[in-house]
Amino acid sequence: SDIETTAVKDGDDYVLNGEKAFVTNAAKADIIVVLAKTGDSLSAFLVEKAAGGVAIGEQVRTMGMRGAPGAALTLENCRVKADNLIGAEGDGEAVAAKLTDLARLHTAAVSAGIARAAFELGKNYAETRSSGGKPIGAYQEVAFKVADMYCEYDTSKQLIYFAAWNFETGALSASMDIAIAKLFASESAVKNANRSLQIFAGAGYTQEHAIERIYRDAKYLEIADGTSEVLRMSIADDVIGEKV
Repeated sequence: SDIETTAVKDGDDYVLNGEKAFVTNAAKADIIVVLAKTGDSLSAFLVEKAAGGVAIGEQVRTMGMRGAPGAALTLENCRVKADNLIGAEGDGEAVAAKLTDLARLHTAAVSAGIARAAFELGKNYAETRSSGGKPIGAYQEVAFKVADMYCEYDTSKQLIYFAAWNFETGALSASMDIAIAKLFASESAVKNANRSLQIFAGAGYTQEHAIERIYRDAKYLEIADGTSEVLRMSIADDVIGEKV
């Protein structure tokens, strides 16, 4: 509702003006989905980066997830064909809702991947690093961390499969299940990255081991496509609404 970018119909085209911040892969993508105000409603457009009036700012320097760089997008009298309108004019909120579900599902899957990678790295190090004449995985404190990491990853995976099935089949309202999957998986990724780094101890704090990068990447997932706080608010609204 706070979107300021505008799209004004002009013949067979729309003319877009405005700015967008933190556009993921802005410097890499050829086509960008843009939400803009069309009168009193919102509409969604496919904007080709090669079109006139499109400017990409400098890549944002981030703590992690450097493989998916973000940048600002500026649209100045950018002409977009009416055929590039997604759905009909005024469908922007519905399009945004579906794109948000897809984005959250995608981020949940990335989170499960990071949770699994952290588990595998920690497990391997626990099996191969020795202390006191035996692998550190033989010590209960380390073994419990490995067990917890597996539980977090495996549960995340099952939640994601269930949410994806609901979204694909339309059998149930998928938005809440996707929110649950994204919330749990993203927080599990952060927990697993922290547990694994703790197993590596000082070695994991160096850039010689992949867990250092995974630790930095994981934090992004609790923020992207709806913070943990936003997701909890959404889930609470659904749960409390059913009770009332």
